[in-house]
Amino acid sequence: MFRPLIVGALCALAGLMLTPASHAATRACGLTARIDGVRYDVRETRGNVACRTVKRVVTTFLRDDEVASPWTCFRGHGASPYAASCARGKSVVVRVYAPT
Repeated sequence: MFRPLIVGALCALAGLMLTPASHAATRACGLTARIDGVRYDVRETRGNVACRTVKRVVTTFLRDDEVASPWTCFRGHGASPYAASCARGKSVVVRVYAPT
């Protein structure tokens, strides 16, 4: 009688445990200054760099296509949900989303 309920609860718990930790750790850094009239949503998906620094890096990249070492950035394309992505090594990843 209770077996399907228990199995369902265990499946739901297993699904929660398999959710990537990076999703839970995403930190919203707010919007960039206007770039060609548009403000972009900046989210740090991995790492812990000051939002001020992150926003400066992505704003410079989006405006001037310039990136200072040790950062690397590229624009999203194809089916990418983000407008740009920047990283500082493997420890910091930042995603930049266009407004919807």
